[in-house]
Amino acid sequence: MARRRLCCDPAGCCLRRLHREEFRDTSHDNSLWFALDCYDQSSVGVASTIPSPVGALKPCGTLPQGRPAASGQALVLARLAGSTSWVVRDVTDIANPVTLASLGDKWQWADKSGGGTLDARLPDPSTVVWADWGANYGNLIQSAPNGSSQRTLVSVTSGNAIVSFAWSPVSSDWAYLVNTPSGLEWHLVAGGSDRVLASLPTIPPHGGRPVLDPVMVGFSADGKLMAMIDYDRTGLGGSGDRAKMQIRRTDGRLVTTDAQTGLFGGLISDLLWVGSSLFFRDFNGIELWDVSGVCSALPGVQWIRPKLSPDGKRIVFATEDSSGLSHISVYDLSTKNVRQVSSGGGAEAWFLGSRYIWFLEERLCGATESCGVSNATLTGKSSVVDLTTGVSSQSRIARIADTWPRPGQPNFDNIWWMDAAAYA
Repeated sequence: MARRRLCCDPAGCCLRRLHREEFRDTSHDNSLWFALDCYDQSSVGVASTIPSPVGALKPCGTLPQGRPAASGQALVLARLAGSTSWVVRDVTDIANPVTLASLGDKWQWADKSGGGTLDARLPDPSTVVWADWGANYGNLIQSAPNGSSQRTLVSVTSGNAIVSFAWSPVSSDWAYLVNTPSGLEWHLVAGGSDRVLASLPTIPPHGGRPVLDPVMVGFSADGKLMAMIDYDRTGLGGSGDRAKMQIRRTDGRLVTTDAQTGLFGGLISDLLWVGSSLFFRDFNGIELWDVSGVCSALPGVQWIRPKLSPDGKRIVFATEDSSGLSHISVYDLSTKNVRQVSSGGGAEAWFLGSRYIWFLEERLCGATESCGVSNATLTGKSSVVDLTTGVSSQSRIARIADTWPRPGQPNFDNIWWMDAAAYA
């Protein structure tokens, strides 16, 4: 079996894999995205031999739990098997799901089989928002779930791109990151006003080669705080609004940065808010920040795309084993227990309500099978696991872009493949 190539930053620091993350190939076309799997030769689901620049952290005590969602309804923005249409579907009664609205084949540039090549959100039951990579340089677009009342929230031009966006769970405020030739800008839209909170160095051209750039923004579940990371280059960034990791209040005031919390290097990724506490991944494993400091929650674990259950009690995530196959696990925030819920390989997990977990099935590639840079591939099937009974069944849902309610945020890391054509 062919060994997967490493993914390294410009300084030569090779990263642990980031599974099916997003690459944009601007040397070809704005609409071309594709998924790559990257991993360190010795690192899979747990950290191993890369020296960590982060000092040892004390173990976490009692973990935070999220406030249960006010609504008991469970919605999904998804595509069903055998269809190209994206729909908003009510899965509150998992045995009797109901399609509420259809957008049609809204995102024709998006990968139809799986992975993370679509940046679309369901901020509330009546709103869909997406970055339009079809023809408009990534304009941020909003519409009703049936595609009506469409309007442009942020218009960008050639050379600019929306790289992350998020909505407050408790207000109409929202935030976004836009990469421009002069800087990566963090914007907050509140009270009808769009203002820049911070401006970091621009994500530069990288000569058409893949470079891992975990870049993301999101609100805390209580709507009081926001976090942003930009790890286009590992190591310590600047201070204040030039820091690589920033936590701010929703009035824009800076609370802390990676340097102030003692995280003096390495890559921070896969953020997840639980209330006003922030989980994140670094080279040591999964850490937890709150106003009292940072502690170690899951040492050695390298989770991928974590999500919080609507009742705030569990986190679902993926890790890779030594063969390169992903598995789905659930982290119980009250007991601190982690258990695998996928019987075989699994990726791209989502909660459907708080009782059920959906994921794409995955398998290892055969010895003579071409799987690009990966050792694993999707089977074309998806499963739903009942966390109460442990029973797994096949799902009609072929792809999920978002669910509601989805506390904890944020959306996913963007992995940027840039060259000079992006700034033409």
